[in-house]
Amino acid sequence: MLDMSMLQQIGWVEASIAVVVAAILLIAIVTLSGGRPSDAPPMYTVGNLPFIGTFLEFAKNPVALVAQGYEKHGSCYSMNIFGQNMTFLLGPIAHDRFFSEDDRFLSQSEVYKFMTPVFGKGIVYDAPPKMMSSQMAFIKGALKGDALHRYVPIIVKEAEDYFEKHWKDGEIVDLHESMAELIILTASSCLMGTEVRETLFDKVASIFKRLDDGITPLSFFWPTAPIPAHWDRDAARADMGKIFSELVQKRRADPTSSKKYHDVLQVFVDSKYKDGSSTTEEQVCGLMVALLFAGQHTSSITTTWLTLLLSRNPASFAAVRKEVDAAWDSLAAEGGSELDFARVDALEELNRCFLETLRLYPPLVMLMRKVMGKPLKVGKYNVPVGDIVVASPQVSHRLPEGPDQVFTKPDTFDPDRFKEGREEHKGRPSGLGETGKSVKNFIGFGGGHHSCRGEQFARVQAKAVLSVMLRDWEIEPVGPMPKPNFAAIVVGPDVGTPIRVRRRARK
Repeated sequence: MLDMSMLQQIGWVEASIAVVVAAILLIAIVTLSGGRPSDAPPMYTVGNLPFIGTFLEFAKNPVALVAQGYEKHGSCYSMNIFGQNMTFLLGPIAHDRFFSEDDRFLSQSEVYKFMTPVFGKGIVYDAPPKMMSSQMAFIKGALKGDALHRYVPIIVKEAEDYFEKHWKDGEIVDLHESMAELIILTASSCLMGTEVRETLFDKVASIFKRLDDGITPLSFFWPTAPIPAHWDRDAARADMGKIFSELVQKRRADPTSSKKYHDVLQVFVDSKYKDGSSTTEEQVCGLMVALLFAGQHTSSITTTWLTLLLSRNPASFAAVRKEVDAAWDSLAAEGGSELDFARVDALEELNRCFLETLRLYPPLVMLMRKVMGKPLKVGKYNVPVGDIVVASPQVSHRLPEGPDQVFTKPDTFDPDRFKEGREEHKGRPSGLGETGKSVKNFIGFGGGHHSCRGEQFARVQAKAVLSVMLRDWEIEPVGPMPKPNFAAIVVGPDVGTPIRVRRRARK
């Protein structure tokens, strides 16, 4: 999310530029904007200065403002945020249009092109539609099927080594910090390959942080603005390109590499487009960076929330631990030593808790597209071309009682809502009547053409990490449950997440 208060983190130069950009945008609004069509969604404004007031409230707490707009206007309405008309589609009936519309008329690429300096030219959102589709297929293929079976023992081993090295009996640790460190370790092993994990990990992790720090609130509006954060971002991207170019050259010079390596890097090295051409060194690097950005924060944050919720819900904790213990016991009874994909995949209690965590605390609270070519028909409204259309998992998953609600007691942690026989995520909201139309209630992984390509990997990764943690450790929360930090682009806890860990003595 974009937050004016974050300007403090990027210095007075960046702040000054942002103010200039804001002034230009506001002048453009006043002088160039025309009226909205009569059939456009209603406009929700806050304060006496519509453009400035609404932006400042959005910057303060975007989720709260979006929820207020729903209370006043219902499931489809618009706001002007910093000069850009944004139309919110909330609840399964409205956001069905968001996930079902063709890319030609509801573009993801147009919104996220500010990531081009990070991913690279011709990578994902900067690529032509057919190439982008192929690149997304490369990513999806690398994170499912046989690959997942190979990744589980790697993730388990990384988790065992990390906890043994960094967690001490009786100590207080910061859970989110631990999960961030562990997830990047598993990513280096499963995704980037043995060369990175064994000899280049610290260097790559440092470069990745510089790239991450180079995405500021200003980047969304002006991704090439001449500011220090962007200069270091571009230098870091060049450094990352050199590392992966050398790795790609090395692997392509080795005729046995396809049999020797089973990581995502090798998948990208071997990938070919429909015309038979191979991925370039620059494309391999860009795809690796895109994959890391898509999964690093989201996975570490979700694993953190999941652990915090379990630690504060004894019944769910006991049910999950019983299930995890049974998986390890069955493995021991068969004389095995490595927890495999089948056992992790079969952890249904843990899976329901994982889904409920994503329902309550989705790391991406707003998903965006841009209306292109023709207005978007949503019920009785036509959303004008040029609007940014937004679906919000955070708001839609917690809608109050009414025609759009699908989750009962939406603010309560209740994993059984996903249980067979209840399955609230498959139910029809009352506002749909008896049309029989199928809608998507749970959007923790997005949906439609752009549903999360790494859904299976993220799920297995979290379950594998928790399987090791709950086998070996007792978890005791310290202090109150943190609140989400809606000022962040990827929403995690707003404060530290201390927990006390004790070694578990199993019978």
